[in-house]
Amino acid sequence: MNLVDSSILCHAIDLLCTLLKKTKNHMSEEYNKVIDVFPALLKYVLKTEDMFLLLHGTSALRTFIHIGH
Repeated sequence: MNLVDSSILCHAIDLLCTLLKKTKNHMSEEYNKVIDVFPALLKYVLKTEDMFLLLHGTSALRTFIHIGH
């Protein structure tokens, strides 16, 4: 059973990664909101069998860790 369309989730993950990389002020409220959304999206990735989405999720997790969270 698919919970979310994987192509939409891939684009959402890409967008969040871009926002994480481009945000200069890591103390802003907007940045913290992006950080809060990230783990919820990665929970969906864990429930999928789509290899493309799993690769995107792995890349996003690497970005998330690299940024310092």
